[in-house]
Amino acid sequence: MEKEPHVVVIGAINLDIKGRPYKVLRPHTSNPGRIEISPGGVGRNIAENLVRLGIKTTLISAISTDPFSKFVKEEMESAGVNFNNVLITDKHTSGLFVAFMDHRGDLESAIADMSILSTITPDFLKPRESIIKTADYVVMDADIPAESMDYILNLCRSCGIISCVEPVSVEKAELMIPFLDRITMVTPNRDEAEVLAGMSIEGAKGVIEAGAAILDKGVKYVIITLGAEGVYVASHEMNRFISSISTVVEDSVGAGDALVSGTIYGLCSGKNMYEAIRTGIACATLTLTTEKAVHPHLSKDSLEQILTQKHW
Repeated sequence: MEKEPHVVVIGAINLDIKGRPYKVLRPHTSNPGRIEISPGGVGRNIAENLVRLGIKTTLISAISTDPFSKFVKEEMESAGVNFNNVLITDKHTSGLFVAFMDHRGDLESAIADMSILSTITPDFLKPRESIIKTADYVVMDADIPAESMDYILNLCRSCGIISCVEPVSVEKAELMIPFLDRITMVTPNRDEAEVLAGMSIEGAKGVIEAGAAILDKGVKYVIITLGAEGVYVASHEMNRFISSISTVVEDSVGAGDALVSGTIYGLCSGKNMYEAIRTGIACATLTLTTEKAVHPHLSKDSLEQILTQKHW
């Protein structure tokens, strides 16, 4: 019998607090609007997406004992996410992500307090090394400490495990630069790609040049997300733009995480990289239609329905 694909996800669990104005966001004043509170965190989002898609998934993270984390934990457990390898501590507050959205549902700005992830040290990870070694894919978000990313990437390289790192933000992308020669796959947005490539990006030509520059630093697959323009994928075998799927956007937070999840799911399902990324785009499209960071009705069937739509 074929071995069931196993994905280990290492990254943030937090509470998302998102404010969205009814009209154009006006700075330096209070804006009438609505507030949405839901579970979030890049690592958490990716893990829940994968679980909903039927992939064997181990999440390694940390949460607090405060009421915020209690709410998040209950929501995650109801979705089927296992907490066996999540550190529960009373020495830190919950991871919190406070986002300011515009009236169209796009992220305007945000503040992320991920100090709890300082507990995900190499010493915390070493007892879980045997679990990580069983993985076919290891997905990390760049919120974890740099020394822990270094430890995990060395382990992946020694065991021949495919690694994927989501940069999370421009600031965190800077911390990834020393490790690019050990990362299999990166999924930056345009701004993060500028940091990783060490150049500004202007137009399609700039995207292509940035992808090539990141490849030159040792990454095997570069997937640059471009919002409504789709994604650009660069590797030594394939360089192409892949269009997005038209949809009505409710909220963009979590869409990038969904793209990572759908792509990994596609690879676990035996698809080639191009088809896997198309599956990732379908997953992101579904996520764009909900205010939550993970669509509550995500499933294999819902992805297939989007993939077969005629307006791709």
